[in-house]
Amino acid sequence: MPRNLIIVFVAVLIIIPTAFIAYKLLSTKQGTTVTPPTQTTPTTDQTTSSDLTTDEELVLSSITQENKSEADTKRFQEALARAAVGSDQLDITSCKSNPTILRIEVDQKLTVKNNDSNEHTLVVNQKTFSISAKDSSTITTDFGENERVYPYSCDQKTLAGVIWLSK
Repeated sequence: MPRNLIIVFVAVLIIIPTAFIAYKLLSTKQGTTVTPPTQTTPTTDQTTSSDLTTDEELVLSSITQENKSEADTKRFQEALARAAVGSDQLDITSCKSNPTILRIEVDQKLTVKNNDSNEHTLVVNQKTFSISAKDSSTITTDFGENERVYPYSCDQKTLAGVIWLSK
């Protein structure tokens, strides 16, 4: 009987949440307005990295939160404004991006530089971009005309950062 309880315990605490997370990772939606997105995003492994600022950690962790309060939304917007770096270039090394929170303007093209010796695949706004090893690629995606926040993944497993489309 205790063995059955252990199996049930493992199923409830490990297998079911893992399956739920996997389901969430496979069902992505488009970017949201400049409030913490309620869309499904890749795992936030990077948010535990010691090289992130407090504002970057807050923005990345807010991406996966649901049911945000007005105060949470305000903190997100303030942290996003402080952490965002305006640039037309994004550097990727070991699926970590620099800058982590990138601000671009409407119709701006983005050059992604892969500093690694292997190809990386970025998924932004449900579009996939392959960046060859030790190469750069200019990417465009239909970001639209409205201010939005787009989380993006690297190699479809890690939340690499956020692109903030601003005006």
